[in-house]
Amino acid sequence: MRIFPSKIDWWLAILLFGLLGFSTGHQLVLESAGPFELMQVLPLALAWLLVLWIYFDTRYIVTTNHLKVICGPLRRTIPLKDITEVRTSRALWSSPALSLDRVAIHKKGGLGVLISPHPNEEFIRVLQEYQEIARRHGGAPQ
Repeated sequence: MRIFPSKIDWWLAILLFGLLGFSTGHQLVLESAGPFELMQVLPLALAWLLVLWIYFDTRYIVTTNHLKVICGPLRRTIPLKDITEVRTSRALWSSPALSLDRVAIHKKGGLGVLISPHPNEEFIRVLQEYQEIARRHGGAPQ
């Protein structure tokens, strides 16, 4: 099993945390003019928790038979035998990736996924190695 963290673009981190920081500051200014209400703060607190969860818990795990994509609360498992193509990409589509330096995973019979493992080249090499061993021997190295 190999675990690859997500590459994180600095500008994306600034954008995410900047927007949340601005929203939080704006909410605090509005609240200072009136009574504190939990229902006004709760959605913002939940947004902070979600963004922090995604930021600190986005990773990609290559196991003996699967690619596991973990992005905060979101989980996706793709069987290695279903992967038809792996290539680098700079697509802008929404995905469980914290960088635009991405890897496109195409799979048969459905939607693939864009991810941003660090380092890209090593991830692609390891994934292809596991796929080849799984094809030849019915399993991959531990």
